[in-house]
Amino acid sequence: MCGKETGLSGGQRVARRKRLKIAINTLSAKAGGGITHLVNLLPELARLDKVNSYEILVAPEKQDVFHVDAPNFRVIPCRFPSRSAVFRLLWEQFFLPIYTLVNRIDVLYCPLNSAPFLPTVPQVCTIRMAPDEVFSVQREWKRKLFWLAQSVIIWASAHASTRVMAISGFLKWKLVRLYRVSADRIDVAHHGRSLAFSPVDRDEARAFVRERFGVEKPYALVVADLYQHKNCELIIELIERLRRKVTIQKTA
Repeated sequence: MCGKETGLSGGQRVARRKRLKIAINTLSAKAGGGITHLVNLLPELARLDKVNSYEILVAPEKQDVFHVDAPNFRVIPCRFPSRSAVFRLLWEQFFLPIYTLVNRIDVLYCPLNSAPFLPTVPQVCTIRMAPDEVFSVQREWKRKLFWLAQSVIIWASAHASTRVMAISGFLKWKLVRLYRVSADRIDVAHHGRSLAFSPVDRDEARAFVRERFGVEKPYALVVADLYQHKNCELIIELIERLRRKVTIQKTA
């Protein structure tokens, strides 16, 4: 279960009743984009909202990763076998609704595709992908079964949530058409970007790539892991159609 807040005076408890108490479930964040998203989102929330209180539910090993230096943010470690997707799903479905009820949470935010199917408080779920496309490119039956389960979880989570956030207009269209989620319950919230990814002078960029990676010829940059569903094969096919010849160079 999760730890409890301690050390609050009576006056503080009264003051807290006058503002929203929001819980954010980060337990699905294991690596890659999920962690990057939350590491950037939480400090920005702290900068924008100094009124409402936030409880960040984390796996014990992620306490430092999701720590936010703000008086209205508290990191709550949840002690269970978080490395197991099955245990994490069971915890989200059975213990998380109890936690939000017992701790008088006003809103639960689930930013990573899954949320309680029978919530006890209003909840918002962000959907970041459409598993049907991932399922179609899998070759192993175990991976197909995994992504089929992901589709069911996303369908149930979206229908159980008060509001749903999609990261693109195309994903909203998918949720409406394939998952039968009402369009008026879905908001589109595109991912932000760091200023480090601002455009730079083309000659300066070419010089950097030449010095860092030794690449001289025209190239296409694909920012993604080499998973089947990232569609890297399609990118290569498009380059071949455009240039009739493509040089692929692997960099460390």
